[in-house]
Amino acid sequence: MAATTAASGGVSLTLAPKSSLSEGLHLPVSIAGGAQTNVMLDTGSTGLVIAQRYLGSDYTSTGETFSDFTYSSSGNSYSGEWVTTTVRFLSADSDTNIESAPFKVRMVTEQCKTGEACTRDQDDITVSMMGIGFDRQDPHGTTVDPTLNPFLNIPGTAKGSAVAPGYVLTPTQVTLGITDADTSGFEFIQLDPLPADQGADWQMPTACVSVPTAGVAPQCGGLLVDTGLMYSIVQVPDGFDPPQQQGNGADATRSVLQSGQQVVITSPDLDRTIYSFTVGDPATGAPDDVAWGHHMASHGNKPFMNTSLHTLSQLDYAYDAGAGRLGFRFHDVRD
Repeated sequence: MAATTAASGGVSLTLAPKSSLSEGLHLPVSIAGGAQTNVMLDTGSTGLVIAQRYLGSDYTSTGETFSDFTYSSSGNSYSGEWVTTTVRFLSADSDTNIESAPFKVRMVTEQCKTGEACTRDQDDITVSMMGIGFDRQDPHGTTVDPTLNPFLNIPGTAKGSAVAPGYVLTPTQVTLGITDADTSGFEFIQLDPLPADQGADWQMPTACVSVPTAGVAPQCGGLLVDTGLMYSIVQVPDGFDPPQQQGNGADATRSVLQSGQQVVITSPDLDRTIYSFTVGDPATGAPDDVAWGHHMASHGNKPFMNTSLHTLSQLDYAYDAGAGRLGFRFHDVRD
């Protein structure tokens, strides 16, 4: 199967069908020449973390290992080996595909899920997470090298060229390599580069969260639209406490906003609201829950908001890694 290239324009691929945003965004891929499998697209992390069972044989060991790579949302951790390989990105409804340049991948050989015994049985290891985010940190607090981002390893893309490194993500499709045509209708926020001692990446943008129904004025800090998370996380200074309750099920350890509260996310760089919803009302595009807290230490002692995958119920998302821009195309004005 011959791969298309991004040399003349972005390559658009249809995501694997899912019934709702609560199940995540999944893209068919073939890794290291292996069989087709689906990976979850996660803007909340950087790098491909994949069970060994999903790889073919076309990879090279780097001689490096990793251990206890942990996703903070689930507490699940993974260990294994770094390998260099390619990924062929596929489309769920056509033969369109594009193959990456070789890059480093975390091949998982041990899985430790919260509340379960660790296992090295390959039949039980199922992780398939494709981290496509920027300004993300590893479990040790180090900013992750953006060259690990699978979507930034597309042949034919280059900073300053007609096809820029980056992507457009919608609830049903991803476009790899972006052109002016691909980003038509988007409103962009210009990102600042990270300090030189933290790596060659872009910083997350500033946004503000308010809860008008509880009189909580806008609190401004870092914004993460995290497609790997179905619930939202907000961290603000002490003293800002809209009505809350204890979460249920998987959220039982969290304090979450009560149903009926209105949450509004805005940006000082845009003239319109980025995302707004009523807690507990899926018809408004609400996340599964809104975890509310005051733990800002890991976010530079500034407010922080992770708006969750459900943000894509109201907008499309574009990341221009070449020019350092984050874009939103709102569904109520989309062609």
